Amino acid sequence: MNVSDETVAGLSLALSTSPFDAPKTLRVVSDVTLELLCADDESGQDAMDALSAKLDKVQLKQVVAALSCLFVEAAKVGGGSATFRRALDESGASGEQFSAIAASFDARCDDVRRVLARTEFGFAALDDVDWRLDYQMKSDSVARTNEPVFVVRLHARRDAGGARALRIVRRIDGADSVAPAPSIDTLATAEGVLEFACTRLELQDLVSKLKDACKQVERSAADQ
Repeated sequence: MNVSDETVAGLSLALSTSPFDAPKTLRVVSDVTLELLCADDESGQDAMDALSAKLDKVQLKQVVAALSCLFVEAAKVGGGSATFRRALDESGASGEQFSAIAASFDARCDDVRRVLARTEFGFAALDDVDWRLDYQMKSDSVARTNEPVFVVRLHARRDAGGARALRIVRRIDGADSVAPAPSIDTLATAEGVLEFACTRLELQDLVSKLKDACKQVERSAADQ
């Protein structure tokens, strides 16, 4: 199991600094860390806030960050607490300290793995683009506008996971206004629909940015 230097430093802090080095305290901090990782509500943050009132906040954040990395890596491997026994031994853990951390993790190992199974770390892939041209006769602020409005729909997909659809409609009045191009990787979701409205100038701005991106890809490919 790969453990970063930052994780090792945080573990060493937990195992050698009072009061974190006490097995009972390690068990409590481990439980709170797992609650932060697994809880669907605010219970994890509430527990963290309560613990912060009793322990040094900076050191607590370091320890929780290290334990979080340790637990996530162990859950990815899927072997229970035995997978991080060596990492803790190298950080100077005693048998009681290891047992305290291991007891917390083994009790919620399956919960961490379920969280990882539904967590996505990649960008959506663009599948298709639809568009249509509407004619806007008037707006809320102007009696007559008589300008074309382009409605663009981007279809994206993910290989796995995802449960929420997102539909965003963006409409800006005024032919002279130019807005930034929408961020596809931020707005597109697993079910894959991002819809926005724009004026002719806004659409030209978007197309220009996409062309610039294509040219940059070609230059990067040529340099390799």
